[in-house]
Amino acid sequence: MRVFVILFLLRVGISAQAAHPLADPATPLLEGYTITFSDEFEGQSLNPNKWNVGINRGNAVQTNQHSTYSKNNISFSDGKLLFHARKEAKPVIGRVYGGGKQTFQYTTAGINTNTLYQLNGEFYIEIRCTLPKNPGGYCAFWTMPEQKKAVAVIDHHETDFFEFKCNPAKATHFRYFSSLWWHKITKDEAKNYPKEIFSEKNVGLWVNEQKHKPHFQPFNGRIKKGIDFSKPFTMGFKATKDLLSWHIAQNGTAYNTPPYLEFKKQPVHSKPISSENKQPFLTVTRAVPKFDNYIILNYRLSEASWAGGPVDQGALPAKMSVDYIRVYQKQSPIPKP
Repeated sequence: MRVFVILFLLRVGISAQAAHPLADPATPLLEGYTITFSDEFEGQSLNPNKWNVGINRGNAVQTNQHSTYSKNNISFSDGKLLFHARKEAKPVIGRVYGGGKQTFQYTTAGINTNTLYQLNGEFYIEIRCTLPKNPGGYCAFWTMPEQKKAVAVIDHHETDFFEFKCNPAKATHFRYFSSLWWHKITKDEAKNYPKEIFSEKNVGLWVNEQKHKPHFQPFNGRIKKGIDFSKPFTMGFKATKDLLSWHIAQNGTAYNTPPYLEFKKQPVHSKPISSENKQPFLTVTRAVPKFDNYIILNYRLSEASWAGGPVDQGALPAKMSVDYIRVYQKQSPIPKP
């Protein structure tokens, strides 16, 4: 009888669901999955066992960024995580890539699971949030691999669950979009291109400029209508060994909604070198990548036009609201006793 009970609990997922230390006990179950990571944000402080501040463990940004991430801009209210964006009375010092520091007049908020939790295998991740509408605001929910790990070139990828330009004036173009980016290529793929485009980095060749990186960013990854991003909405992403799919819903879970974007093994391209040359700089074939990536959620300010800038200081402070983030791992079939 005892063996039967244990097998029954495993089959319905109860014991596995409750056991994971990074699973919030308030997170609802999902049939066929185990909760491996979740945060319902019902506390009053950021859980250091789940989250770092910023977009990486060192809370560094690129030198061309216009804001830095501050723990002071993270708060909690009514079961929601709030990210605040502000113009500081005096410039503040923030870390930048390469180990340096520089001053910023704007501070915002971001969190990540770098070294704390990695997405892997077959999974479903879901977020419910409300996005700001201040010009110059830019929100993203995405993943990156650990930089110090020797990740295979075909798997060294960035998954953008979504990126969002907060500026309402961009609504006639597009504000919300999803994509995949590969930051590396193999030496064989690089043999016909100038050496200055790439640099040796761990395994494979790092593509130095964003425009030269092979990526998947089709038009159907852009949501132009049907969702009011200034109200709560749900975005979900499913990963299997053969297919990646992006889902969205205004109300309730996005799990059962038809995908607005799918990726399976296919050619991917870089952007053209110039406006005169419309041909992609690089075309390679990529299969569905394996995940060993950490989660990132951030809200930043940018003066760049492509990101919805310039910043409207009159619209600050502004905030982003998050109801929850949940990760469900696909359960392996249990053999019949």
